[in-house]
Amino acid sequence: MENKNNLYAALARAQSTYLSAQKSGYNPHYKSSFSTFEDLIYASRESLVKEGLSVTQFLESEEDKDYLVTLLMHASGEVIKSKVRIYVKDPTDIQKFGSAMTYLKRYVYASICGISTSEYDADGLDMVVAEHTITDKQVGFLKALIKGNRELEETICKHYHVDSLSQIPAKNMNQIVEKLKKNAESSTSGT
Repeated sequence: MENKNNLYAALARAQSTYLSAQKSGYNPHYKSSFSTFEDLIYASRESLVKEGLSVTQFLESEEDKDYLVTLLMHASGEVIKSKVRIYVKDPTDIQKFGSAMTYLKRYVYASICGISTSEYDADGLDMVVAEHTITDKQVGFLKALIKGNRELEETICKHYHVDSLSQIPAKNMNQIVEKLKKNAESSTSGT
């Protein structure tokens, strides 16, 4: 494991001098206020710069998947990296993609810098953003339940608007397993 003591110490000092993050954003759909990206920058930038810390965020694409990469860097050359997949139902809808990326930039920036906001932030929940996907082990489990039925696998992927089982949102795993088990039970009892 790479030594990042300079970065960790500088981040701890910076966090002790952050301003309170304002909540200048408002989501009328949820009737809630939230800290905008600008609010988070304002609350932390001076403290970060004073300690030799900087943050950069950029888009990275690989294998038809888009990721938001965030680097927290220290003047010593030490770096903490975060890489989060940007997931939208229709990746050709540039407006939703941009909104998802903006939403993620805010959350990842707050997370990597250790900025807290005082209340639940419901802004952007109506957009599908980065969803955690199932693990490789869970993919293997689904494949075992599917028993090589390519048509069934394609049906599941189509239902969840993904290209492969590995892109299934983790929140849907239990639902899929239950349906597959019920289907297996009904086909077994029918023979």
